[in-house]
Amino acid sequence: MKVCVAISSHSPAFFTKMTVGTLLREVKNHDLNIHVGYHSNLSDYTQDLSLFELHKICQLHAVDEIDWYQHNDDIYRYSKMHAKNLENIFKNIRYYDFDYLAILDNDLYIKGDFVSNIIEKFPGSDLIGSYFDDKFERHTLIDNWGNPVTFAPKCSVWNIFISRKMFDKIMEDTSVIWPKFIDGTFYDTLSEILKISEEWGMNRSIVTTEEMSTMIHHFFHSSFNYGIGMNKKPIDVPQEIWTREFPNGINDIIK
Repeated sequence: MKVCVAISSHSPAFFTKMTVGTLLREVKNHDLNIHVGYHSNLSDYTQDLSLFELHKICQLHAVDEIDWYQHNDDIYRYSKMHAKNLENIFKNIRYYDFDYLAILDNDLYIKGDFVSNIIEKFPGSDLIGSYFDDKFERHTLIDNWGNPVTFAPKCSVWNIFISRKMFDKIMEDTSVIWPKFIDGTFYDTLSEILKISEEWGMNRSIVTTEEMSTMIHHFFHSSFNYGIGMNKKPIDVPQEIWTREFPNGINDIIK
């Protein structure tokens, strides 16, 4: 199966390299075409530019950041930057040949062949993935800095798989990628496609977080702006995994 992989990189290089390395190590029986989107001002955040070593096995796409100051009072600004990165990758891959697009975060440890175990489990599905907190069909009330906001069911954007058919439909109007309010309800990054998938005549399949987690471990809170910058999560564990399992760095991935 031909699978295009879109990885939005917002974190130190070892996170993305660990994601790509474990992905290639576990998913060997399919034709993978990996694309990584990174911030064009990466050097403002880190002097470690080893991310660019991935050019030997991935295609890299720069995207300008949003104006963080302009969006400083917007709790959804991180989703907007994620959406901007994804949209840029989508536009760069639109003419490639693939059966499915795997949309992954950059802070993953791939433990199994999710292509064989998940995508092939649901032949004919256009959207496959788990949902945030496994809240499939109900709306959720969230406190947004003292203001209650109703969230629509949300994709776990770190593990969503869409068919070529759905990808082509999204490319007709990429605004469906972006977070937005619709009739007073907030739709986070890519969540609008859940709402309109039936209108498009698309089939979707739900995988529980527990099942997905048997194949993919997500570290969360790794980004320069959202995670590390907010001191939400230490980075020593994934860094140790990268160093231990890929002692020769990029050469171990290529091998």
